Amino acid sequence: MAGALPNGVRTSDLKSRIMHLAQTSVYQIKMSPTPEVIALMNTRGFNFNLDSPNIELLCNSVSLPGTSLQTAEVTNNYAGVTEKMANRRSFDTTMTMTFYVDRNYKVIDFFESWMDWISNQTDTSAYKNVAASYRMNYPATYRGQVFISKFEKDGYGTANSYTLVGAYPISINSTPLSYSASQIMEYTVNFTFLRYTREKLKWRQSSNSLLNNASRVTSEVLAAFNSNTNLTGFLRDDVGDEGNTRPGTAN
Repeated sequence: MAGALPNGVRTSDLKSRIMHLAQTSVYQIKMSPTPEVIALMNTRGFNFNLDSPNIELLCNSVSLPGTSLQTAEVTNNYAGVTEKMANRRSFDTTMTMTFYVDRNYKVIDFFESWMDWISNQTDTSAYKNVAASYRMNYPATYRGQVFISKFEKDGYGTANSYTLVGAYPISINSTPLSYSASQIMEYTVNFTFLRYTREKLKWRQSSNSLLNNASRVTSEVLAAFNSNTNLTGFLRDDVGDEGNTRPGTAN
């Protein structure tokens, strides 16, 4: 069999062969805490069914999980040859998500409540005492699932669906505040999980332009906010230029 030989490619063929590439800005996440965690959130004024979709929409960045194969060396099965044999598969143990913070601080409520349940600190007033102590809850009561869907702007075709099994927030990064020029407040949460699974889904959105329009409007609103532009023109109507609802109102 011949090796890789130079091949000519017509310019007219480039569009169909390499121009349709996946974009990093089109994705969706969904978080599924345990019923115990959701119950605690609800007692603190966080309505999981109503508020969690908005939290998921505010996810500014996330990384798809990684995996690797661990190997063992086998020496001299063949004279002078050292081979590496795969003997175990390992998964990333942490994943970082960054969120924009809404003005009602629901993002902070969500993750602080989840971590409060893990550390069994459900009564926050009791922990103002310098002698307070705690006992961690059982993993079965706080390990949930996180779902990441990667799709494209045309709104139909193939999507990659990742499921992070046994996921929960393990740490929250410090959030700097400053009197310098205002920016959108961001909140970074680090998750740990046991493993992930990946599935390919065939799906079709009812409106092919909906996702593309939502992505465009969201980026324009954020750009206007950072430049201190009046946002009235963006937020005046519930319907966009093409008759599509604003991002966050369509599922």
